[in-house]
Amino acid sequence: MLVDESKLVGATVSGSNVTLDSTLFDQSIYGEHDVSVALEESTYSITYTFKMLFITKTINTYVEYRDNIVMGFVDDAIYGYFVLGSNINTNGWTSAEYVASADKSFLGFRGVLDGNGHSIDNFNATPYGASICIGEGALLKNITYNVSKFNANNGSCVLGRFIFGATFENVTINLPSDAVTDGATESDALGSGIFSTQKVNDTTFKNVTIHAEGKVIRSLCGKNSLNNTFTGVKVYCAQLNYLSTNPATPYDSIEGIEVITNG
Repeated sequence: MLVDESKLVGATVSGSNVTLDSTLFDQSIYGEHDVSVALEESTYSITYTFKMLFITKTINTYVEYRDNIVMGFVDDAIYGYFVLGSNINTNGWTSAEYVASADKSFLGFRGVLDGNGHSIDNFNATPYGASICIGEGALLKNITYNVSKFNANNGSCVLGRFIFGATFENVTINLPSDAVTDGATESDALGSGIFSTQKVNDTTFKNVTIHAEGKVIRSLCGKNSLNNTFTGVKVYCAQLNYLSTNPATPYDSIEGIEVITNG
């Protein structure tokens, strides 16, 4: 590519690569945008417009996932646009080993995680889930969670211990055949849910599918569910008891949740 570098502002050229300085952007640049490039000469002008996806990082390993998506400190607020570049094998990693979570909507992961059709594999569900705290404005989409261990007797969830003001879109959760989804005691079951163990507030679930064939599921949202929206949520299981457990809130009065019973 032949470029007159003297006419470029805020950019450098090396061969066919044009590098734009990061100071030209703020958080609003993340995501897919229409980008226009104008080529001008004395006698004509041509403008090319194309779509470009601006991201913070492509994630290819569970260490990158842990370090970029999961809270490292109790007061962490994580922003950015992250894309899975491949299926992520967590090797049985559990976020409970990493950090305790904070019950605040302005903390935790608040960016975008686009699974890009890939999956989080071999994940051991714990009371903290795969992302611990998911805060206001977060979007998690196009991702599958292949859970290797889910034990309601220990208070388990897949997504996060606390979820506030987030959106989950085109998400699939596959539980293992030996999953324990209904706690042996009432106290165990109260602190266990497919999405969360503690609290899901002001969150949107769109086109979310749960595969727990043959299992009795105590709840989706753990202890508390408030002001959430469900569209196209499908749960394959033997029985779903509640949306949340404290207080006990039935799911069958909630629009947008379909339970397909089997086994």
